[in-house]
Amino acid sequence: MKFSEHGNFQLETDGNIIYYHVIGCWNQEASATCLAALAKCFKQLKGSPIVMIVDSTKFEGGIEEAYPIWRTEIPLWLECGMARFIRIDSPESTRYQMFVKRMDVVMQENLAFSFATDFDDALKQAHSYGFSGFESK
Repeated sequence: MKFSEHGNFQLETDGNIIYYHVIGCWNQEASATCLAALAKCFKQLKGSPIVMIVDSTKFEGGIEEAYPIWRTEIPLWLECGMARFIRIDSPESTRYQMFVKRMDVVMQENLAFSFATDFDDALKQAHSYGFSGFESK
């Protein structure tokens, strides 16, 4: 049975930066749609080091069945050149601890990882690591 998508996202690329903003409560169908869009971004940027900035401050959680779908995509991201991951969120929040942290544990095992307080902070970090993009924001 296929359900309506639950969860929204904003996805933009510029230079070798992928910006991904997660909103709402997610199910498998929304995850599949989002992962297809992310795969296009990664394939478009393949060949150069990529940083992904993820703002999860408005993420409200997801169903357990969606988590393995996300985990299976990480090797593709790494193969395409993802070298760094910047999370915009508060690692002390209950919401982060419940719904986001376990994905970040996997990211930290595979690549350079840092937290940012907002998009400007994340961009400043990305630029300091040598990534380019979103200079006009």
